Amino acid sequence: ISYDNKLLFLYLSGEKESEDIYISHHKGDTAWTAPKKLQGGVNTPHYEGHAFLAPDMKTLYFSSDKPGGFRGRDIYTATMKEDSTFGDIENCGPRINTEFNEDSPFVYADGSSLYFASEAHGSMGGFDMFYIKYDSAAGDWQEAVNLGYPINTTGDDRFYYVTKNGDWGYFSSARASGENLHDISNKAWDI
Repeated sequence: ISYDNKLLFLYLSGEKESEDIYISHHKGDTAWTAPKKLQGGVNTPHYEGHAFLAPDMKTLYFSSDKPGGFRGRDIYTATMKEDSTFGDIENCGPRINTEFNEDSPFVYADGSSLYFASEAHGSMGGFDMFYIKYDSAAGDWQEAVNLGYPINTTGDDRFYYVTKNGDWGYFSSARASGENLHDISNKAWDI
């Protein structure tokens, strides 16, 4: 959901060709429009999912396994145009993407950090969650930092989200069930 609570990005799975990102618009109270496939070149005949609109309300981060990346799923950006479609799609580059899978991007409320899940970057096993900061002076990303234990485990840990005030974080983890199923976990942050 966007920071202004007006846009909801959904991933619908099924046939490979229909694994795309959809958008729904807030209509007031608890009502939302029917999801429609995101227009403007983000969706391809390959997997696209786990989209997040940055606090600038213009930059969409999403994962895709389309050709031309670093292999596996990579994280890309797209820019919202005046007609509310997304274009200018760019791969986030080798500081984030690897030959393994990267997924579930999230940008913190102040725009300072991109959080994502990766099977690389020194993962403890499966997907771990990382954050990375953008160095505007150098025009490049800094090094990815593993959030470490107890957030990350040897199971898949991903879909990270931190509340706007930074007091709580939520994520999905396969650690609790022992059956490789995902549960939502939370952590109170010491501020």
